[in-house]
Amino acid sequence: MTDQPNSGMVPLTKTPELHESGDFRLRFQSLRVILALLIREMITTFGRSRLGYLWAVLEPVGGIVVLTLGFSILFKQPPVGTSFSLFYATGFIPFACYTNSYAQISTALKANRMLLFYPAVTFMDVVFARLILLLMTQFTVAFLVFTGIVLLEDTGSQINFGRAVGSLLMAVGSARESA
Repeated sequence: MTDQPNSGMVPLTKTPELHESGDFRLRFQSLRVILALLIREMITTFGRSRLGYLWAVLEPVGGIVVLTLGFSILFKQPPVGTSFSLFYATGFIPFACYTNSYAQISTALKANRMLLFYPAVTFMDVVFARLILLLMTQFTVAFLVFTGIVLLEDTGSQINFGRAVGSLLMAVGSARESA
């Protein structure tokens, strides 16, 4: 028996002890917790609606289409380049990435507050799981949107994937620092 009063909560797992081999067991458990939280985040974020992940692509595509149609009626040519949709996608995708990242990361701890009572789950596990899901989703959406625009329109442009990935990482990184 322990000297501590029973709080009515039974821990599901014990925190692993460190052994001579280092903290391998602790890292492995943390990785398992992050993967479990990642699966939980995927289900709760995109599994509730019938559209699921399709909505993550349709939302920015809809915004880009509205901007493209609206401004192509008012102007003959975009301020930079020849494609309205590519011009607005280069601004809308990083902006949406920043705002979604800021909103999602800032609410990660509040949404998973009850899971923090388990000794195996730390607040960093919750934040990392949410961040990994955001990165995977935003990179996939950006890739699909930009590839679709380049393939559907004759833009004559070449995508520099290194710079594109760098700009999205900066958007997510600045959102994480703001939260």
